[in-house]
Amino acid sequence: CLAAMPLEGGTRAGILPGCPSLDRGSREADVEFESRTFRPIVFPATRFFFIFQLLGFKPGFAGRFRLTKLYRFFFRVWSTVGWYLQHRIPFESGNFFISASGRERVFSMQIRSIPTTVLVILLVGHFHFGACESNFGSASDWIDYFRSVSSFDRRYALHVVRNMFNFSYEHYMLHAFPADELDPIHCTGRGHDHEHPENLNINDALGDYQLTLIDSLDTLAVMGHVEQFKRAVALVIKHLSFDRAVRVQVFEATIRILGGLLSAHLLITDPSQPFGDLRPVWYDDELLAFAHDLANRMLNAFDTSATSLPYPRFYLGPGLRDNTTSETCLSGAGSLLLEFGCLSALLNDPTYASISRRVVLNLWSRRSSVTGLLGATIDVNTGNWIDRMSGIGAGHDSFYEYLHKSSVLFGDRQMGSMFEQALHTLRYHLRTNGSSCLTSGGQPSVYWNLDMYSGRKSNYWIDSLQAMWPGLLVTSGDVTEAVCQHALHYFIWRVHNLSPERYDISTETCPLPFYPLRPELAESTYFLYRATGHPFYLHVGKQIMESLKKHAKARCGFATIHNVADKSQEDRMESFFLSETLKYLYLLFDESNPVNRNELDYVFSTQAHLFPVRRIRSLLDQLDTNPFSTPEHITEQKNSCPSPKLPRSAIPLKKDLWQKIGTFVNSGLDLFSS
Repeated sequence: CLAAMPLEGGTRAGILPGCPSLDRGSREADVEFESRTFRPIVFPATRFFFIFQLLGFKPGFAGRFRLTKLYRFFFRVWSTVGWYLQHRIPFESGNFFISASGRERVFSMQIRSIPTTVLVILLVGHFHFGACESNFGSASDWIDYFRSVSSFDRRYALHVVRNMFNFSYEHYMLHAFPADELDPIHCTGRGHDHEHPENLNINDALGDYQLTLIDSLDTLAVMGHVEQFKRAVALVIKHLSFDRAVRVQVFEATIRILGGLLSAHLLITDPSQPFGDLRPVWYDDELLAFAHDLANRMLNAFDTSATSLPYPRFYLGPGLRDNTTSETCLSGAGSLLLEFGCLSALLNDPTYASISRRVVLNLWSRRSSVTGLLGATIDVNTGNWIDRMSGIGAGHDSFYEYLHKSSVLFGDRQMGSMFEQALHTLRYHLRTNGSSCLTSGGQPSVYWNLDMYSGRKSNYWIDSLQAMWPGLLVTSGDVTEAVCQHALHYFIWRVHNLSPERYDISTETCPLPFYPLRPELAESTYFLYRATGHPFYLHVGKQIMESLKKHAKARCGFATIHNVADKSQEDRMESFFLSETLKYLYLLFDESNPVNRNELDYVFSTQAHLFPVRRIRSLLDQLDTNPFSTPEHITEQKNSCPSPKLPRSAIPLKKDLWQKIGTFVNSGLDLFSS
């Protein structure tokens, strides 16, 4: 669809008739970029070596160009030139035709009075920032670099993230739909593994129900892809069916499918339409009907256990029950309230909210009487804890997240009180290295995994899901500790420029070295930037973006990293890469996005689906019986004394703290010296 079309005064890249138009032209450079693959024209640094050869430079120059001091010089020059190009120099006709992977790319631009050679050199320096950011001679150098981000840098990063989503989404639709996921290396679709029902790594999430498309609906809206959003909704309505004899996990079906359907329905029916006219003229609440149908099928998981805790899995098909596995995790059973509560509000039926809320209270009542901690997995028939490890990572994370977010979204004061008590207990028992990094030499506190009864340390590893904790601390108001916790996970990320699934601090190794494109670090980075406005978090977001481009990009999408050490790839792109990772990165750089302009009115689910606070509360007020309106008395747990409140201030703007964090991030971790 992309072609050089004759226009008055020359040629420009244009769109052939009949081709979809998703991206808007770049205001910064007045360059129109639209294609069937929805990709803006960008200059990946890894593909620029041949440009130096064309311009007559020796091969060694590309390597020397990465030196930090030279880079800084070009960075400052480019910031100035970028502003000048944007405001002073008109763009005229002319073309670069660059061949990449057998495809012709058109970059239509000719700049008057700026030599093309100088421009290309500056482009290389500007777009290759990732290669030099890890080399700092001192904490002051670190602070000096991270203290600012040019507006051009930010807009460029926004276009790159948009391009990454468009590239992945289009290839999913081309090669995989209506399958659940895309295999980005072999360009094929992936669905439920019917031949191997025991393959829970696949079958827990994949139910042959267009997983990636449904999970990506609100990301299309957030990125302004109005027409594509409408087309996607039409495809979901046409193809979706739950009448399948497949067994899926209650948790995954809730946060991905139920949450995706509800969020899209809320966007479509929003009277203000902040993301554009998303409502198809023919829409008749079909997505809400699908969500209602799915939730009813899930109720089978709640009906048969002796404790009323849900079984971890259920059959989609009617009349089928799964009682084979009674072990479920804390987050799997206790992280259903946001989606079920929104469904109750939209249906004017308190049933779903009441059921999921009772599960949370049931789990809460099973805390240790000694420490007040909760375990990792529990038997739904006996109510006994199977895995007694307590922590804030895998198996625990979203339980605490939903305690807090339920209090925000539904105004549930009891859930808010439970979250505060849980937070105090976790700080008292799990947190080490003093009360904050302000009093521990710049080293952030670590939340260790402990035995819920004895309080003894279970292990020394940190899993990647713990990186959501700084974002949760921010939304609960504790910016100080959030900054320090983020620094810890940023350090782990910097070891390999990717986040391993599990990192052992004591041995500095990765017991689980894979990285399935998880969003948690990007999520916390986004929330910390929104809370502080400090450009450091924009730099972190750019580093994550560049690392994904460099190591995870495959022929038809972005692949799971099999090993963060050697960067080998695995042929899978999970739906949360489009639903969460790229959404948070996009919102990080898009200051004017409706989500950011109205950030106090949105709550993100654990799958980054958007739920509007005022509208949901208004709908709940219309219920005859509001399941969130009558808080019960919360008894203080003995032997779990709360730690004192930490000061809440604009910590990232204080130079002394940034010197400490800079020293920590650059020198490594030393948590065992005392």
